[in-house]
Amino acid sequence: MAHVLLRSGSLNDFQAVGNNGQAVFESAVQIREALRLRGLEQAASILAIPQVDDAGQCVDWYAPAGKRVVSWIGADGETRRKALKQLERCLEEVTTLSERSQRASRPSMRRFGLLLARAFMFPGANHVFLVDDRPVITFWGFIAHHQKVPEDALIVLRSVVAPEPFPEPEPVPEPEPVAAADPTPPVPEPEAVNTQAALGTRLYETTSAVPVEPEEVETPAPKKRSRSLPLVGGMVLMLCIASAAAWFTLSGTPEAETAVPQISEEAEPEPVKAPEPPAPSTLPLQLATVLEAPPPPPPPLTPGALVMPVDAVKAGSTRFLNGRWRISGENRGPVVRPDKLPVLHAITLQIKDNEGSATLALDGKLSCKTDIYSGLMPSGTLMVKSRARARCSDGSRYPMPEIACRQGETGAARCEARYNDQDQSLPLTFKKVSK
Repeated sequence: MAHVLLRSGSLNDFQAVGNNGQAVFESAVQIREALRLRGLEQAASILAIPQVDDAGQCVDWYAPAGKRVVSWIGADGETRRKALKQLERCLEEVTTLSERSQRASRPSMRRFGLLLARAFMFPGANHVFLVDDRPVITFWGFIAHHQKVPEDALIVLRSVVAPEPFPEPEPVPEPEPVAAADPTPPVPEPEAVNTQAALGTRLYETTSAVPVEPEEVETPAPKKRSRSLPLVGGMVLMLCIASAAAWFTLSGTPEAETAVPQISEEAEPEPVKAPEPPAPSTLPLQLATVLEAPPPPPPPLTPGALVMPVDAVKAGSTRFLNGRWRISGENRGPVVRPDKLPVLHAITLQIKDNEGSATLALDGKLSCKTDIYSGLMPSGTLMVKSRARARCSDGSRYPMPEIACRQGETGAARCEARYNDQDQSLPLTFKKVSK
């Protein structure tokens, strides 16, 4: 089963912790196995699997299981809180086992208990990863050079975890209004007084108070009906018609208005307008905008070049690397030439599921072969390393360079080779030969 590579580094970068001259890292395999045999599989899965190179200087840390990797700092606050609680539970179980082992009669058990008490120490939060949301510690058994041995192994993680949200306070009920004992009756507002209506009412009351003597109405004596009544009615009718005609005539004819002599006013002289300036013969000048040249198109992809799909990198899959590859330097030059060693012209990789072999072509028709393994770092960098020095056809040994590839925004992946952290890296080109 291929394990996910979490972190690589030099053992000299950190200070190893232990007891009586024995470092925890020297017994890393035994500590993980002892936890598993004592039923603490969850605690054992928190400790990453170390693998040291042939020189004993650099170490790679692998996740025991899982594929999806997120750094501790890159995870959200809720995920970190859950992972921290899981670490605290496992640390309590390990502490109980350590204290019980230190009280044992056998010296080996007491030494194991003392080493186990410092096994969960690590340099910082950037050495903890969440693999499928489960915490995994790399460089456990180490602390920073300037750091003192902490009493709380998880103190470096507590400062990174976001504080839990405070519960919202319950709303305070509003006090009920208290009724007054003797409420004061409201004073009615004065109504608007209509002055004219009040004056008319006062006048009416004054005049109505004066007694009025009734007038004597003379009752006319009944007259005898005369025959001249129709004649009088006709005359009245004619008089009404004549009055109406006169009114219509007078209303239709406008009254003669008295002509008022108009005094002619002298017309005010119009203001003299200034002559308009002549239209410019040239167009107005404006600041010119310099258009940026479009970026050059990316170079065409070489057939068979190595491309690291974004989705595969996020999922931690390296199936795109399966197959047979030929690696050479830029412009088909040599890959790298260590001091006093033959020139390395090309490397042929045969790999499947992160395991395979590498064949090195050297000067003098020398051929060397070694086993290799690959893995994706949390940063998305593809690493290809050898487990040992390559054995050559003349019986000698040749070091296999460490290869690192990173995918750019477009085009093929950018790869480089180097022998250690101090050597200058040289660019490489990958070309797929066959599946």
